[in-house]
Amino acid sequence: FDENWQETHSAEPTGHLTRDSFNYQIFRYTSAFHWSVATFTLLGLENFSPVNSIEHVFTILCQIVGMLSGSTLVSVMSAKIVEWHMLKRADKLRTKQLQQYLHENQVSRRIAVRVQRQVQKRQTEPQKLSEEDVPALGLLSGGLLQQLRVEVFEPHFNTHPLFRMCNIIDCGHLMHRLCDETLALTVHRQQDHLFETATKADYMYFLAQGSLNYFEDIDIASRSLTGIEVKPGTWLCEAALWTEWVHVGR
Repeated sequence: FDENWQETHSAEPTGHLTRDSFNYQIFRYTSAFHWSVATFTLLGLENFSPVNSIEHVFTILCQIVGMLSGSTLVSVMSAKIVEWHMLKRADKLRTKQLQQYLHENQVSRRIAVRVQRQVQKRQTEPQKLSEEDVPALGLLSGGLLQQLRVEVFEPHFNTHPLFRMCNIIDCGHLMHRLCDETLALTVHRQQDHLFETATKADYMYFLAQGSLNYFEDIDIASRSLTGIEVKPGTWLCEAALWTEWVHVGR
């Protein structure tokens, strides 16, 4: 192939080339790259053709690889485009249904704009998955699912000194029971309310990720209205475990 290439391409369009010249080396490698691209894309080059069996086999293999690579790339891109169109179509349908609902119920323009803006924002935001969002977890055995829950919940559960001490004394048996029977992961977004003022406190919460603001309600609490930022590694509403409790804030 190299000898034929040398005989066929002895000069560039811009002038004569010698074997030792720098332009000759550039022209040689760019021509080889040109042949590779043309062969992989099944276009081929008239000025470059195999002259023996080895070169024919090599060219055929390059064409097969190019055909498989090209078809795979096209199929993957087509699937991604179709998936993107389906997601966009679902978003448009939800938006249209929301607008119809707001119109039929004669919602004021001020509230309708706020509702539509929040929906559009949340449609584009990624959301952390909970156990209910992963159907594949339903295929796990009870023992393995329990171990998975312990792996997920234990780092947050151990932030509380009482439960951490019980976990050490009980050799993890309490942790396994709690993870299997009582603990659950809930996912909330910005501006969501975890609980409301004057409602019964049924759960204790551990903040695993993100942050939230807690505000005492001045109508319920005797103290003035104050805001407290709750950070990961802390917990809320512990009193719900030990007594009948009503939320005095939100």
